[in-house]
Amino acid sequence: MADLHDVASAESCVMEDFADALIGSPKATSSFVVRSDKMPHITKDPNAVLDYRWDWTRWMKDIGVVALASAQVTADPGLTLVGSARIADGVVSQIIGGGVDGQSYAAMCRVVAASFTDDRTVIIDIENR
Repeated sequence: MADLHDVASAESCVMEDFADALIGSPKATSSFVVRSDKMPHITKDPNAVLDYRWDWTRWMKDIGVVALASAQVTADPGLTLVGSARIADGVVSQIIGGGVDGQSYAAMCRVVAASFTDDRTVIIDIENR
């Protein structure tokens, strides 16, 4: 399987805990960079097709729910979503490919749990590697 990139939004947790929200990532992760726009950015090669994951477990705990009812990932035109979003233990995964070198694209994960709906967006910066 391709490299796994774990994403979260800065608004979902305080900055010192931001890296803790990433699945399997050490505290000093290089998987993402939070830029001046306060959005997490991840660099991807235009030919790479990778599995991106959003960890909703902290959000679920904060609102007192034990499971996500549904999840949907959308992306700006130019990125390709392969298959559907998958949910496992509060984590949403989506395989994403495509993009043009030098361009940036938003990928958003929206979840529903009980009567709550929320979303998190990551910016995928395309760069030949």
